[in-house]
Amino acid sequence: MSEAPDAPFFLARSLGGAVETPEQGAASAKVYDGPDLTLVVLALAPGAELGEHTSRRPVALYVFEGAGRASVGEAEVGLLPGTWLRVEPGAVHAVKATSAMKLALMLVKAQG
Repeated sequence: MSEAPDAPFFLARSLGGAVETPEQGAASAKVYDGPDLTLVVLALAPGAELGEHTSRRPVALYVFEGAGRASVGEAEVGLLPGTWLRVEPGAVHAVKATSAMKLALMLVKAQG
């Protein structure tokens, strides 16, 4: 996706086009996997969910299409376009789409 492979940056445009929304379940596309960050675009069909799980790394979600709900520990939050959510390492979390939904998932890698 980068327009300048030898440049000191990575540029991705139209992240929503990285993966098509399936009729059922979830689909994903890894857009970037660098030394400090992994970026994955997820597309969820209505009713699809990422069940409860944890991550050893900080996780950030950015919703750019559709709607859903996320649970983090005991809290539950609505997910709408423009929502950004950061989850601490080790926190139990889950996502469920209430409509067709696309989101960016960013996993921060340890530094140092």
